[in-house]
Amino acid sequence: MCGRYTNEMTWAEIHALYSIHNPAPPPSNMPPQYNIAPTQSVYFAHKDKAGELEVDYGRWWLVPFFAKEMPKAAMFNARIETVDTSGAF
Repeated sequence: MCGRYTNEMTWAEIHALYSIHNPAPPPSNMPPQYNIAPTQSVYFAHKDKAGELEVDYGRWWLVPFFAKEMPKAAMFNARIETVDTSGAF
């Protein structure tokens, strides 16, 4: 997972690019963001149970499938040095 990213697209551009099917209203005041870091709350696209793309708002970070509860520290980088010992892979 990368450490930072940017979003300069408008809601209409995102909706058209990803062919999002849910009837979600456009987020109000979705300003460009130029230094988005793990643990920040952002809009993101994901597949719903039917396999269609939809948009949600939430925290950007990695929670491994094996986690029993939300981790206290953000896990946002799976390192190659630990590929054989870490559950992140």
